[in-house]
Amino acid sequence: MAKKFNFRLDKVLNLKSQKVQELKEALNLIVMSRIAKENEIDKNQNYLNNLLKSKRGVLPASSLQTSWSHKTFIQDTIKRLKVERDQLIEIENLRRQKLVEAMKEEKILLKLKDKKQIQHKEELSKEEVKVLDEIANIKFINNTDSKYL
Repeated sequence: MAKKFNFRLDKVLNLKSQKVQELKEALNLIVMSRIAKENEIDKNQNYLNNLLKSKRGVLPASSLQTSWSHKTFIQDTIKRLKVERDQLIEIENLRRQKLVEAMKEEKILLKLKDKKQIQHKEELSKEEVKVLDEIANIKFINNTDSKYL
């Protein structure tokens, strides 16, 4: 009778697969955060470029001071956002490394499972051949016995 294939490490493989999925989701979240940060940097950079291009002619000193302070604030904001983006890139790289390691572990278990399935099929095939040989031997013995009787 054919035995059903049972991989002893299926639960471990399922855990590894879940871990890979969780790490993928975490990586996607951090990538989305980084992209949002880059979009914010671009938006502020474009705004600053527009401020620098705009010329208003002769302005009172207080307006010039306010304009200069505002431009400085936008530049500082851009610097802060770039630092935050760089931190997100570092986190993204770490999460990507963890994901690669988890995927390697999962792949190892999948290969092991495939090898065990192949081994199981070979064992079933050998058992089937053995049973068929026994049946053939029994039929041969019965045929030879009936001929000599």
